Amino acid sequence: MMFETFITLGIKVTGTVTKSDYDQLQPVVKKLVQAQGDIRLLLDLTGFQGENLDALKKDLTLGQDLSGKVEKIAIVGDAKWEKWTTKLMDSFFAKDAEFFKSADMDYAWTWLRQ
Repeated sequence: MMFETFITLGIKVTGTVTKSDYDQLQPVVKKLVQAQGDIRLLLDLTGFQGENLDALKKDLTLGQDLSGKVEKIAIVGDAKWEKWTTKLMDSFFAKDAEFFKSADMDYAWTWLRQ
C-alpha cells in the first residue's frame, strides 16, 4: 500500500495586492515546497481587487519558481476572468487546476484533497 502526503495551503486574497504581500508570502511557500515537494493550493479571490505593477512582477516570479511544483490548484471566485486565469494556470503553473464559484468552496477543498 502506498500513501502520499501533500501540503494543502489556502490563501485568501483581498483588496489590492502589493509587492510587500508577495515578499511575505514567497518565502513561506518556497519553504513548504522545499520541505514537502509538490503542494496543493486554494486561492480564494472573492475579495481580490487587483495588484500593482511591482506586485505583478513578484507574482510572475513566484509563479515561475513554483512551476511544476503545484500538484493541484483550486481558484475560487465569481469573476469570469478568474475562470480564464485558471485555464492559464492549468497550462503553465500547476499540474491540475480547477475553478470553483465562491458558493462551492467546500467542493474546492474536497477536490484538492482527492
